[in-house]
Amino acid sequence: HFDHEASRFALTIRTPDTAIVAELPSWEATVLFNREALSQSTTDIHFDMTALSTGDPDWDRTLTGPDWFDVANHPTARAGASWFERIGPMQFATFGTVTLRGVTRPSENRFTVLADEDGRLRVVGTMRFDRTEFGLGPGLWQLFQPFDRWIELEFELVPAGR
Repeated sequence: HFDHEASRFALTIRTPDTAIVAELPSWEATVLFNREALSQSTTDIHFDMTALSTGDPDWDRTLTGPDWFDVANHPTARAGASWFERIGPMQFATFGTVTLRGVTRPSENRFTVLADEDGRLRVVGTMRFDRTEFGLGPGLWQLFQPFDRWIELEFELVPAGR
């Protein structure tokens, strides 16, 4: 279980002029992680894409609309991993899949396990994916507002309790 108030998931979509940050406040995660038994570790995270929020109603309508995440037809997204690798003392990579708009593609993310001064653990990381593989931002968007091909999902997971 996770502390939803302290945890965060956010997508960053870049243009030459700006970065649009879309918070994903509604999610459920099942994470089994043991840094000493990585072969037994798994993640399964479901996102309610209808709750996506940039803080700007125009961008919210655009990103939840049919040219982007198409939440009317695909209200949930999923990220999961079942293969973990240690890449540093408290740094790890996961390999799995991400599903957006009903399209599933392989994914890789990197994360670090950190301990706060009070000993509370948190997991901080980033996943990058190619928006064109999911049909995000096609058509006229590229003529008037050239978006970077890569979208980043940044996350911070804080376990509930101590």
